[in-house]
Amino acid sequence: MPKANKTESAEMEDDIGYVTLTGSNPYFDIILRKVHLGPAFQVYIPTRITDDLASLKAPVVLLSHGNRWNTTSSGGNGKRFGWRKFVIDNDLKVGDCCFFELLEASNTEIEFKVIILRGLPSHRGENNGDSHEESIVIE
Repeated sequence: MPKANKTESAEMEDDIGYVTLTGSNPYFDIILRKVHLGPAFQVYIPTRITDDLASLKAPVVLLSHGNRWNTTSSGGNGKRFGWRKFVIDNDLKVGDCCFFELLEASNTEIEFKVIILRGLPSHRGENNGDSHEESIVIE
């Protein structure tokens, strides 16, 4: 899969510089549970995306907030990857939501842009989001 068209991507950027998920790039999202956060720290890529990656054996790279994380692929054909350092560096918790947008899929790397939504109240059980102090934070 080729990289997204830069002009097309630039037109879809929002006020905080993220490419929106309404473009042509495939994406998936997960609401984090304990299984994502340890001890294996694994993310399974949905079949609708792995079908496009089936012939690739490249490592998965995560991009977020201008930083880059190389992950450990496992499960063959890029169907899952370990992301321990990403989880720790971004202080991810149960109930946070991550959107993974596929930016590039080549023989050298499979690259996802990750957008993090903090503390989805209904999944963390900490609050209901009714006040400013309890609002959902989009990073």
